Amino acid sequence: MYEINVEDILIKYGGADIITFMFYLEPGHRDLIILKSGIEDVYDDEYFIDAREVNEITAKTFNIHRGWLVKFIFVKDIKELDMANWISKGLDELKIKYDILEVKEVVNDV
Repeated sequence: MYEINVEDILIKYGGADIITFMFYLEPGHRDLIILKSGIEDVYDDEYFIDAREVNEITAKTFNIHRGWLVKFIFVKDIKELDMANWISKGLDELKIKYDILEVKEVVNDV
């Protein structure tokens, strides 16, 4: 679906702000289009979405629930918590069950 290599983005842009969610169902194409539209209302630079399934084996290994790990990766500095709240509002409107796992700024030190 939306699989990207975060390390490649960090190398290309020198860093990124990453907001990681756990969705407890597979995000549909329509859901992602609506979320992207909402993000583009408040963010006018390049960003990426990395969505990977957490299958039964991975869930058991890390003692977590099955679902989809979805990372929103922004290459321009943002107010991470404001953006996390903005995305959360969109997920609430779409009636998607989720948790925010991590909000962080990552810099490529290499």
